[in-house]
Amino acid sequence: MAVVKADGYGHGAVSSARAAIAGGATWLAVSSVTEGIELRGAGLLEPILNLGYTPPSALSAAIAAKLALTLYDREGLALLKTAATAIGVHVKVDTGMHRLGAAPEEAVQLAIEVDADPNLRLEGFWTHFADADKDPAFTREQLHVFLDARSALIRAGVTGFLSHAANSPGLLRFPEARLDLVRAGLILYGVRPVQNWDDLPGLRPALRWQTIVTNVLTVPAGGSVGYGRKFLAREPARVATIAVGYADGLHRRASGSGRAIVRGVAVPIAGTISMDQAALDVRSVPDIAVGDVVTLIGEDGAATLSAHDLAEASGTISYEVLCAISSRVPRRYL
Repeated sequence: MAVVKADGYGHGAVSSARAAIAGGATWLAVSSVTEGIELRGAGLLEPILNLGYTPPSALSAAIAAKLALTLYDREGLALLKTAATAIGVHVKVDTGMHRLGAAPEEAVQLAIEVDADPNLRLEGFWTHFADADKDPAFTREQLHVFLDARSALIRAGVTGFLSHAANSPGLLRFPEARLDLVRAGLILYGVRPVQNWDDLPGLRPALRWQTIVTNVLTVPAGGSVGYGRKFLAREPARVATIAVGYADGLHRRASGSGRAIVRGVAVPIAGTISMDQAALDVRSVPDIAVGDVVTLIGEDGAATLSAHDLAEASGTISYEVLCAISSRVPRRYL
């Protein structure tokens, strides 16, 4: 199951879904009915699971789009029963994440009732790991609780459903959690769930994020750059303005700590990132010129910057960096 929610983690949901299907995925996952409808509108016919909440106002649209829906409470079951039409259902078990999900005993009962309803089809029984990248003991306990619930469901005579638990770190580090289906998220886009996992040599980022230099100037000694005068030149400094800002997804928190690559050299961000622009300290790049390509994520010559690098500079995680790249940044697919 290729997880293409949040506009394909910022990569573009439709293009990511098509690439995943071409690569062998047999299911797609989104987090809202609206996201599922977008995929259907693009002509994708594969099974799509809404991992999140389906509001009553969106049920008709979800049914029309033939989305599979997540169920985790009695209110949701009552809503589905009002539809009087075939709906694929995946019952979610809360094994310790404590977001969406029913307690194991309740999840089993919900699944039994779904299976007994002529208009509902139990397609899946699933859970989600809270800390598969850092806490193996807790992850194994979650899996144990889930498998016990699944066994209880099977003992009740319910079979023929897909069991799934493993997200990206789960499927990489816990082969026993792969079950019938795995939900590949971040690794689908070539990004490691944990930066120092160095045993994945074939994993390469799918995304390169670039902009251009729009101005190059010399700031005199004592001069400053940008809002708040956070960059002060102790001696004459060479600064390049670039066409990217926090409205494009370059976190303001990366001001003063982030870097970008120009002409194969990684240089620091100078001063405060603004809405539409940022500046670079380019004293180490003497031949820089307006129109030069600037790489925020990707490779240029011998220099490389990853989503993890930008995340560390921004005080966040790579997931947020990728998802934050806004819709006004043009996407080009190669």
